[in-house]
Amino acid sequence: MALVPKIDGYLFNYNLCTETVNGVTKSNAIIGPNNVCLENAPKCGSYWQNGIFGMEMSHITVVEVATAAENIYKGKTYWTVIKELMNLAGFNSGSNVYKTLLECFPNNKSVPATGLSMKCANLVKLWLVRNHLVGLSVAISDNLACLNSSSNYPSWFMNNIKFSNGFEGIKNTINILANYYTN
Repeated sequence: MALVPKIDGYLFNYNLCTETVNGVTKSNAIIGPNNVCLENAPKCGSYWQNGIFGMEMSHITVVEVATAAENIYKGKTYWTVIKELMNLAGFNSGSNVYKTLLECFPNNKSVPATGLSMKCANLVKLWLVRNHLVGLSVAISDNLACLNSSSNYPSWFMNNIKFSNGFEGIKNTINILANYYTN
């Protein structure tokens, strides 16, 4: 049994979108690796979660995750972190998923996160949140009030598979990641 679950055959591919567009709800659909949930579109009541921690994408900015990546991986640009993750996830430099993101980085060079277009900012956010250490750091910052054993942190499911069991689930996920990266 793999320590890190695979979604659609790939590691690090959790990209969940619950959209309500013009009154029509499309609930809990796993979307493609480079697809963006229309949570900011007009007349929408949507939720976009990404990465192993199910990070709410509306709670973070591209600058926050790019800064987190560069602080965690000293000496690497956030673009280098993304390229390494994409390769680990099964999307090498010849894949369409990789080529789509490469369009945001002229000459395959990192650019300041503040200068990214909306499309590129969303792609950078969704890939950096999928990096387990970056995702963990932003998820902890976003959920500090929930990270104690007396909190009522909810359990959550996807396709009838339980991914979290409240506070104990958070501790278990952290232990799985620690074990995964130690070995």
